[in-house]
Amino acid sequence: MKQTPLRLFLTSLLVQALTVVAAAPVEELRTRATGGAAGAQAGLGLVYLLGRGVAANPGEAVQWLRRAADQGQIQAQYNLGILFAEGDGVAMDPEQAVRWWRRAAEQGADRAQFKLGLAYSSGTGVAQDRTAAVWWWRRAAEQGHAQAQFDLGVMCWEGSGTGQDRSEAVRWYRKAADQGLASAQNNLGLAYANGTGITQDQKEAVHWLRLAAEQGDPQAQGNLAALFSTGAMRDPVEAAKWYRGAAEMGELQAQTILASMYERGDGVPQDRTEAVRWIRRAAEQGDAQSQHNLGFAYASGGGVPRDPAEALRWYRKAADQGYHPAQFNLGLLLADGEAATKDEITGLAWLHLAAASGNAEFIKGRDLLEGRLGPGLATAAQQRSKELLDAITTAPK
Repeated sequence: MKQTPLRLFLTSLLVQALTVVAAAPVEELRTRATGGAAGAQAGLGLVYLLGRGVAANPGEAVQWLRRAADQGQIQAQYNLGILFAEGDGVAMDPEQAVRWWRRAAEQGADRAQFKLGLAYSSGTGVAQDRTAAVWWWRRAAEQGHAQAQFDLGVMCWEGSGTGQDRSEAVRWYRKAADQGLASAQNNLGLAYANGTGITQDQKEAVHWLRLAAEQGDPQAQGNLAALFSTGAMRDPVEAAKWYRGAAEMGELQAQTILASMYERGDGVPQDRTEAVRWIRRAAEQGDAQSQHNLGFAYASGGGVPRDPAEALRWYRKAADQGYHPAQFNLGLLLADGEAATKDEITGLAWLHLAAASGNAEFIKGRDLLEGRLGPGLATAAQQRSKELLDAITTAPK
């Protein structure tokens, strides 16, 4: 059976459950469960769910978990909520998930309190109520639930569901950060870096951001790199190291900055081929500026073999997103005919769109081509530019 994140989580619960019932054999567990022992019912439910010692039977699992939950067994109530939320072994039913989490939460289960807070925050299975989300997260946070502490901190920071209080937010971030939660360490580091909610302290900022970055948190890696990029903490080599970490995990901004560092030779050896590699990674994520820059690399042969057709392809991707420099360069390529069949009308149409930005160079280029083509073709280009603009503005985002 495939081990989904939910099943891996439930496997850990099964270990706990079987420990509680003295790791009894399945038949002994069944006997005790049939006799009404809630803990055994909860354990047997997980055994059936995961297929440990018996054939997996999600329907049977839910029946045993429900019998335990009806007796007030907290772990069974919480697990039933998970199953209803995920639609595992039972039809997905967010309202039922909330119902079972509430029963466990009212008995003090911090994980259920956290889940109930999530439900209220997102409006899943219950009417959205940020104030209620804060209330439940606070109860879980006060019991030491790290993610609840972090989410409560975010709500205090933003003033959502509670009054804005950034000092209070920092207090909760610290509690979660002290438990090793990377997202909290990142936010605490940013608070120190900016002096928001706490006295500014760049060394403390680096300390907390580094802890999160070393856990592989891409946001923290990018933020730590930014700290090393300027000011008293400037260290280009360290900046490049952490931008690379974030870039390798798909952080778009880190990819574009790392590309620029390779282009300039800042913190890394100058390497246009490596610069283009990172530009491509960002371009493939749909970043218009990177798509344009990749097109320019192909047009100029900088870091890649010169390939006007590839330049045209990447310019078009960025131009279709309304990126004016790409529209200008695309127009020039089409009018020139080097990358494809010469098409001066469409080329001028793209120059019209680029010139609409007000850029003097783009306006000059448009006017020169327009003057060369004459009134008849210029009118056709105006009409074509309207068609292109309509296509851009109506395209799915």
